[in-house]
Amino acid sequence: MSRPRLSALAFLFSLSAPLWGQSTPLPLPPKSPKSAAESRLVFRYPCTFQYTDGAPYTPEVRSFECDYLHASVETEVGADQYFNALPTLAAQKAFLESALPEADAAHDKWVLDIAAAVKADSPARLPKSLSSEARIAKLAKLNWKLWNDSIAASKPFLWPPAQPDSYLRGEGRSYPDSWKPYFEPTFAESRGISTGVDTTETGMIDSAAARLKARLSAKLMGLVRDGGSGPTLADLNRAFDGGGAHATVAAVGLTAGPPPSMPGPPGLRPGTISDLNVPAPPSPLDTIPSGSTQRADRNYFSRGPAAGAQRLKDDATLAAWHALGVTKTIGDPYAKVPYIVQQLNGTCGVGAQYEALKARGQDVTMAGLTKTAFDHGWYTEYTSGAGAMGGMYLRDTGALLKLHGVASTTTIGTATGQELATAVRASGDAIVAVNPKIFWNDPTVPDGAMHFVYVSGMEVDNKGAVRGYYVNDTGNGEGGRFVPIKLFDQAWLHSFTAIQPPAPRSP
Repeated sequence: MSRPRLSALAFLFSLSAPLWGQSTPLPLPPKSPKSAAESRLVFRYPCTFQYTDGAPYTPEVRSFECDYLHASVETEVGADQYFNALPTLAAQKAFLESALPEADAAHDKWVLDIAAAVKADSPARLPKSLSSEARIAKLAKLNWKLWNDSIAASKPFLWPPAQPDSYLRGEGRSYPDSWKPYFEPTFAESRGISTGVDTTETGMIDSAAARLKARLSAKLMGLVRDGGSGPTLADLNRAFDGGGAHATVAAVGLTAGPPPSMPGPPGLRPGTISDLNVPAPPSPLDTIPSGSTQRADRNYFSRGPAAGAQRLKDDATLAAWHALGVTKTIGDPYAKVPYIVQQLNGTCGVGAQYEALKARGQDVTMAGLTKTAFDHGWYTEYTSGAGAMGGMYLRDTGALLKLHGVASTTTIGTATGQELATAVRASGDAIVAVNPKIFWNDPTVPDGAMHFVYVSGMEVDNKGAVRGYYVNDTGNGEGGRFVPIKLFDQAWLHSFTAIQPPAPRSP
């Protein structure tokens, strides 16, 4: 007797939206008359085959063989119900005699494919001469390739299809428990690659911080020793590779020491030997993550090594500004870094409101807020051929705030920079709509896409001009990212939600 048609589900796997192939489902086998006394097999998952009288089926069917049946038998009702509906015990045994050797052969192939993937995707294959940024990029690609290779090798056993991540569905896991045994061989390798990325990133940040400290010390102490006008802020910006848009900031002098009554260019004060007795200014490193926890919380390299390097440069510029006392921070953005969440599906609007509520001390959860928004029609979510889809309209970006007693006002498409700055100055935060293609410098993002981010503070100079905004971005998990005003203005869609003050200055 020939076995029912078996085939592995073809699928494309992506980070948040796995796509599974479709095929014509098998019809349930026709039922045939049988005596009440005839014993039959019953299949229940996880992996139980026994006769109707309770006796176990022998030889024992192993768990991977059950997974193979579940993943391969293409029916609308599932492999277990298909098997249980076969008309006779003989038909059931014939099914197993045909299918189980196939499962065993697929398992033998999986062992070989997994071993090949671990060997091919080993970090040991990378040249030792790579720069830090290039090494991070290569390691990230290796890790992604390892997972894809692991999934491809395990495909005959993976059931059910991974559900799209969604706070509406609870945990929103991409990997069901039934997949875990097949990924175990690559877990250790993947952890090792991730550790390599973390170690390289830590080295980059620590090295940048050390260089920054040395350069700042040399520039500032040189100003004191020389007794001259010293470097301008533009000079410092160029020294820290943070020029460009920043270099137009008006040059000013040190704020420590005697009042600026001595001769010198307007806005600058020459240093004197007496300045050496003045306590050192605050550490210029307060904008650079100082430990592994801060680095992980802020997620420096979530957009890749080039974006991480740019963040380091922007933060070096911030450190120079702070050391010179020419700008100040409004909104305490680093205290709000712990509120960052990674969105599932299209919950950026929900996530931004979640962070604003957390900043006001409210005990809320993303799952609870997403369910509430969905029930009220403020958030929509569905699955299409392109995977998980969802989102929130601009008009509803303050709805969850209002429901929790926090007043807000949303301006759509016509907001000015001054209006946004006034709102952030008042409350320390806001929610803005941006073009993610520009905001992330990611050419793969579709044109016309819109994304909400939580503005957790801003940087202003001594004349009150905005030099940039700090954001928590649920789209990539970045927390406390400083976005220079030039880039912010390019990406901002002139829509924002002003939130009732205040947002507390500490978590």
